[in-house]
Amino acid sequence: MAALMTMDKPKTFKSKDIKNEKVRALKRLSFDSSDMVLGQYEGYRDTDEVDEHSKTETFAYVEASIKEGPLKGVPVSFVTGKALDEKQSGIIVYFKDDESIETLFPNAKKNTNKLTIKVAPEEGVSFQLSVKEPGHSTTLVPVELDYCHSCNALENIPEAYEKLLLDLLKSDRTLFTRWDEVETTWSLTETIKKDRHNLVFYKTYQDLLNKIKEKGVNTDDL
Repeated sequence: MAALMTMDKPKTFKSKDIKNEKVRALKRLSFDSSDMVLGQYEGYRDTDEVDEHSKTETFAYVEASIKEGPLKGVPVSFVTGKALDEKQSGIIVYFKDDESIETLFPNAKKNTNKLTIKVAPEEGVSFQLSVKEPGHSTTLVPVELDYCHSCNALENIPEAYEKLLLDLLKSDRTLFTRWDEVETTWSLTETIKKDRHNLVFYKTYQDLLNKIKEKGVNTDDL
């Protein structure tokens, strides 16, 4: 998802050109071990066939930055884990504030405009933007435009693997991962695995949020 969101426009929308740009996008990512929290939920080591001294992480918060290209310097945060409060998958894009916002609206909150792409379990998009409160005040308030794609379906939506099997029969490789993409992804995760000795053990998601907040991260959307 990070590659699709940050890659340059491909020469064509054929599978090869899309994959080329995805690999380039992944190679632009840079990780810093000081900007990550790796965790393991309490009880994981009691699971059958799990080593009692296992250092395997069951949660990761990792912040990367784009080191070159048009989006140079833009941070990209990854959050994934098990035994959390709920199961969901999605993308949140924060829009940078215009410098003039403080002049016009001195009390405006920072970076409240955002696009949320909902992948699972609900499919859709929502856009939060700031608008002036009705009346004579200069207060900005957030409002949300929401579209639920799966809610409008009148019949069962095909599962992800149904689409892949259909593409397989059609010899369409667009949604399949090419080997160099897998290799690049694994090379990035190797830099994260080196920090396993600093695992945070957690009972609840709130324990993890507190650790992430210590790094100065806004956890409202986590």
